[in-house]
Amino acid sequence: MSDQQKTRSSLSSVKAYKMYQRATQLGLKGKHVKAAEIYEKIAQGRNPDYPRHAMFTLASQEWLFAGEIERSISLAKAIFFHMSQSGDVSELRESIFSYLNILREMGHYREADSLQEELKVTYPVIDPKSPEAASHEVLARLPNSCPSCGAALQPNTITWRDPETPICSHCQMVIPLTS
Repeated sequence: MSDQQKTRSSLSSVKAYKMYQRATQLGLKGKHVKAAEIYEKIAQGRNPDYPRHAMFTLASQEWLFAGEIERSISLAKAIFFHMSQSGDVSELRESIFSYLNILREMGHYREADSLQEELKVTYPVIDPKSPEAASHEVLARLPNSCPSCGAALQPNTITWRDPETPICSHCQMVIPLTS
C-alpha cells in the first residue's frame, strides 16, 4: 500500500470516527433521524473500524426511536439476513430476540408479534416453541417439572419467551432455571 493510499485510508477512518461521534451525540440529544442517517452513511462507507452490521444496527435503533417503525424493521430484517449468512445461529437468535424485546418495551407489541411470526418462517431456530431456541446450557438448567403446576417439562413442550426464559405450556408461568 502506498503512502498516499494509507493517508486516504486513515483519513476515511478519521472521518468515520467523527461521523460516529456526531451520530452518537445527535442520538443522545433526541435527533434520531439525523443520527440514523449518519450511521447508515458510515455503514455504506465499509470502513473496517466500523462494521456494517453494527452501524446498521445503530441506525435501525435510531429509526425506531424516531418513530419510523417500518424503516427500522426493514433495516433490522436486512441485518438479520446478513447475520444468517455468517452461520452464527446463537448471535442471530440473540439479536432477533433483543430487537423484538426492544419493540415490545417501546409498546410496539403488534409489530413485534408480526415480525416474530415472519422471522420464525425464515429462521426456524427462533421459533419460541422450538427446543433450538434455547442453548444447551439453558436446557441443562431446566427443572424436570414446573414448580408452579408440577407438569413434566420437556424442551419440545415449552414455549420460549427468549433464549433464556422458558414458559410452562400448561400454566403459562415463567420457569425459573436451576443453578
